[in-house]
Amino acid sequence: MKKVLSILMLSINIIFVILLLASTLSGFVSPSQCVWISMLSYGYVFMLVVNLVFIFFWLFFSSKYFLISLAAILIRYSFIPLYYQVSGTDNITDERYLKLLTFNVHHFTKDDDACKKTIALIKEKTPDVICFQEFASMPGKINVYDSLKNNGYSYHYSHFKKNKRPRGTVIFSKYPIVKKGLADSNRCIFADIKLPSDTVRVYNIHLASYRLDEEDRDEIDRIKHGDMSENSKKTIKKFKNTVLEHEKEVDMLISHVEKSAHKTIMCGDLNDTPASYTYQKLANIYSDSFVEKGEGLSTTYNGVFPAFRIDYILHHKDFKTDSYKRMRTNISDHYPVFVSIEMPTK
Repeated sequence: MKKVLSILMLSINIIFVILLLASTLSGFVSPSQCVWISMLSYGYVFMLVVNLVFIFFWLFFSSKYFLISLAAILIRYSFIPLYYQVSGTDNITDERYLKLLTFNVHHFTKDDDACKKTIALIKEKTPDVICFQEFASMPGKINVYDSLKNNGYSYHYSHFKKNKRPRGTVIFSKYPIVKKGLADSNRCIFADIKLPSDTVRVYNIHLASYRLDEEDRDEIDRIKHGDMSENSKKTIKKFKNTVLEHEKEVDMLISHVEKSAHKTIMCGDLNDTPASYTYQKLANIYSDSFVEKGEGLSTTYNGVFPAFRIDYILHHKDFKTDSYKRMRTNISDHYPVFVSIEMPTK
């Protein structure tokens, strides 16, 4: 009986080792080649935890089988710092560095005082450049444009969907915007900002959302507990379609970045985790502010799924992050990210 149980646990262990390794392949296998590999990237942290449990399980029984999970974790150890950091700082050491804030404000609808709280946050942190996603200026709310202009943000560029309630992405800047436009996607804009030392291009991106309704969120909760139903197929299909859409968006975005006359900074909501194809493609050309100066898990989405880091500030590899701070607020279903960046002079 003991031998049968050992074989069963070993078999389950090997399955989770394979799943762990497969969940890290999104940087090598695009969604269009195998969408299920990309879907597995959402489960990387879960697979990692399960394999850690197996290590302790085998060690408890003094079995060398713990080496199986340990080897799998070490093979893809480079993924762990993308999720967890221990030596970061949120203290700005030089006020001359460029300070950026990215924040998906969720149309200012989660909190009755969302606009007021957002303005107060900006007054406290005084970023030089602000990137808002899901921004909306609606009747009855504080006029964010006027409020920010009165606080030194004389320049802005926005792109809204054409409907009854305009909403979209906006870049606010204390420094002149000398060029602006769309980055081959209705959800991605850019602005060339003339700083005292140089001109830098800032992208504000908001990749396709998963369009999850309340039923989908309930279904995700059931899936997490191993309870699959007929409705699960509909929810999984939404994820598959969004993952495929992200591939097209990020490929177009990278093509646009490669044509830039200036070094670039990318801010915004990727709607994807660090194990995803989207992030891995961007990580080939950018440094991640969180990896450089973040601390802890720094979850940026306060929702059912994915409850990980999906909002980022990435920058040209010649730049250097001085500080990183994820701010816990109740303003939106996302948390704002505040970063200061040291850039070499021209």
